[in-house]
Amino acid sequence: PIVLNERILGTMNIASNEAVAFRNEHLMLLQPVADQIGAMIDRSRLFHEIRARNEELLMLNEVGAGLSGALDTEAVLRLVHTASARSLPLEEFTYEALTEGTSTLRRMFHGTFSEEGTLVADTTPVERTAQEGTFDWKSVNGGTPQVGAGEGGRQVVAIPLKRHQNVSGLMTITSRAGSEFARGHLRLLESIANLTEIALDRVALVAEAEHEIVMTEMGIVLHDMPQDGPVAERRQRLRDRFREIAQARTLPTAEQYDFHRD
Repeated sequence: PIVLNERILGTMNIASNEAVAFRNEHLMLLQPVADQIGAMIDRSRLFHEIRARNEELLMLNEVGAGLSGALDTEAVLRLVHTASARSLPLEEFTYEALTEGTSTLRRMFHGTFSEEGTLVADTTPVERTAQEGTFDWKSVNGGTPQVGAGEGGRQVVAIPLKRHQNVSGLMTITSRAGSEFARGHLRLLESIANLTEIALDRVALVAEAEHEIVMTEMGIVLHDMPQDGPVAERRQRLRDRFREIAQARTLPTAEQYDFHRD
């Protein structure tokens, strides 16, 4: 037996074509060899674990650095999808926002890769309700990662994103055909989900701040804008001024203008 710390790792089998070829003293010589093999296996395992962990940390550092500069939701999710695909055997990546207090999920991003290896992203909003008892429903309601079976022998992993301990969204990863996610992959996906939620929170806060700034600036424009002249001319002045504001802010010019015209 190959034993390490009182745990049997396997056996070393030696055969001979001769009858009664091995004696007790041979067994006494072979056991230390088996013990050395066990120690070598353990060192190899530790080496691979340390290397894999270092690669995970480097990848997470890269993702974190990239997310710190992402300015909108789509940019965040594109970066997460691309970075994840470099380290994981994934084929599809989906992010869905959860409507608070329900099981309704609103798809915000669905990414795949073309045969040429380029990212194909679909940001068309699609709503669905997680069906009770399914692995994604369990992830949303239990707040824990869940693994399910997809089509064509693919593996599907649902990772909940949490805001203040409450599930705010769901990240669903589908493996390539014939591939499975290892335990280390699941740990990495959870870490990526945490970074993603932090980045999405920051994007939302920036958008709120931008909105407040725009509203304040539009109020100032209305207050200071000359009210003389034909109505069409005044409206055009408003359009031009709001267009200038929109070049540096997030609200569309038409939306700003319609809001104040009404």
